[in-house]
Amino acid sequence: MFSNNYYDISRIEFVLEYYDFFILGIITSIFILVTLIVSGKMIYRGIIKHNKLIIYTGIAAFGVGGCWFGAGLNFLCIILFNIIPPWEIYFILHGGIVPFTLTFWIVATTELLMYKEKNREIIKVISAILAIIVLIIYIYIVFTNRDLIGTPISPIQARFGPFSFIYLSGLLVIFLFFGGNFVKESLTAKDSKIKLKGKYLAIFLIMFTISSILEVFFQETWLLAIARITIMVSSIFFYFGFLK
Repeated sequence: MFSNNYYDISRIEFVLEYYDFFILGIITSIFILVTLIVSGKMIYRGIIKHNKLIIYTGIAAFGVGGCWFGAGLNFLCIILFNIIPPWEIYFILHGGIVPFTLTFWIVATTELLMYKEKNREIIKVISAILAIIVLIIYIYIVFTNRDLIGTPISPIQARFGPFSFIYLSGLLVIFLFFGGNFVKESLTAKDSKIKLKGKYLAIFLIMFTISSILEVFFQETWLLAIARITIMVSSIFFYFGFLK
């Protein structure tokens, strides 16, 4: 259990006492770097091509990595400065970015699925309003009853609380619903190139789902390492599904 305040810890102590989490921290840092590269390239490509949908999917890819920014920040602060930041920052980074970026994912997939314009606008407005409401509730709980969100179990890892299980599971279902519909349409397309992109995205969704389940419902370090390696590889398929 760790304090809400800055907590001094030596690098040697972290490596020796939490060697498994040290390895997990390295894997997490690599994953975040890959996510930033993939999402950055997508956003840059979208700007160059004046394609807002690619920009939106790039932002969504950034949001996927956002779930691990808190762990990455803690790891870097320990290695560089011998401190652990307040856990409120960890949880805000972990769950505060996703609702915002998920909205861009919903907007992108509904436009790619060519929903009627009226329906698209309704979905956009509803998703944006819900994202704001959920985000406000989440941040409020972080500062008033953090145990509902999670409990720190190591310098870079927390055990999820009941609210997090509901919160993250709900976000995952929404992400898979819109992503799954898009994959379904892509796989039934006549264009072979679109079908291939659909296969890449199908692989991404399967790998992403497996890794998300491991992250939310299991705490074993080796399983978390597998989950983060899996989701890191899945981000490559996500990139291929939209840009290659």
